[in-house]
Amino acid sequence: MLRRLLLVLLVIGVAVTSGCVYWRLLQFKRQLNNFNEHFEFHSDSTHFLIANNPVLSGSDFDNLMEVEPTHRLEDDRGYWRVYGFEKDPPDGSAPLEYRFRFNDDLLTEIRFPRQFTELYPADILAELLRSLGDADVDKSEKSAFSRSFNQRLVTSLPGRKELVEALGDPTGYDEILAEGGVGVVYRYTIMTSTTGEKREKRHSYGHFLFRSDGSLEKVDAGIGDHELCFTIPERLPDDDAEHCYPDNN
Repeated sequence: MLRRLLLVLLVIGVAVTSGCVYWRLLQFKRQLNNFNEHFEFHSDSTHFLIANNPVLSGSDFDNLMEVEPTHRLEDDRGYWRVYGFEKDPPDGSAPLEYRFRFNDDLLTEIRFPRQFTELYPADILAELLRSLGDADVDKSEKSAFSRSFNQRLVTSLPGRKELVEALGDPTGYDEILAEGGVGVVYRYTIMTSTTGEKREKRHSYGHFLFRSDGSLEKVDAGIGDHELCFTIPERLPDDDAEHCYPDNN
């Protein structure tokens, strides 16, 4: 929640499809592991990522998302696939909008929702993206897991108060958590014309687990039947990896 601290993080981080699409997603993941060589991260009214050596095509992206974008916009440098995520149920808060620019049908730029500028300093979001390069991918389960966080990143992630200020009231909370922790759930639906069997692919969620001191412990994000999990240590490192929460769609 990243919505999905994370929606885009999920989109670009979960290499879970098959064949050539899977191979190119794996290439993209490896590029994240050599972030400075392959990407430029900038910020103006929003945070945005430039791909210097693009590998993902428009058809790859459609196969991953599985639903039509909210909008397709053309300009003199190519075209945009725009995905608007509306809170489910709607509560009047602004949608999360992700913009993906394609030039010669290759993904060259990602524009993150403006809410991300409230949640993350630019360098911290860039560090989150780098961490996806080390994520463990389970293709059969359509999931990815990352806990590659340095101490600076850990202490800079948003707390529960900052999350609610940026995204508005949660869809729900966990009723009971051990040791005084709080689980916050956000659910979204992509605003799209897609209907029929793929209608359920529109749904997404973010599950944020906060410790009793208000620090972020874990994030599980899902879009369609894909999952991305982040576990954030209190201090460096070495806990055994946990599994994702069950799909909350």
